[in-house]
Amino acid sequence: MLKDMKLSKEEAKEEYGPPTTANLPKYPYGLCLTLCDEVLAKLGIDALPKVGSEVRGQFVATVSSVSAYQDQENESEGNVSLQITGLDIESGSDAAQTLYGKSDS
Repeated sequence: MLKDMKLSKEEAKEEYGPPTTANLPKYPYGLCLTLCDEVLAKLGIDALPKVGSEVRGQFVATVSSVSAYQDQENESEGNVSLQITGLDIESGSDAAQTLYGKSDS
């Protein structure tokens, strides 16, 4: 089951400080995945989606690094880096429809 990774207002303030004239991020740093032209081509995607449209798919990743530290105040933090090794967009008769959701018509 997919987990919603959206930051609460309190988490966003803690992570990024008090709000300014710019909006606080909705999701934590590091959850953004960028697909280049070569990857899009491998996935059979030849038209870019509209900003804000939803994409559904699956991926497999290997853990590429793990780190942890503890500071003098006894606060600790851990990080895991993932290397995506397999990626797929839900299959369907129309890849663009599957990837980008409902059509504008």
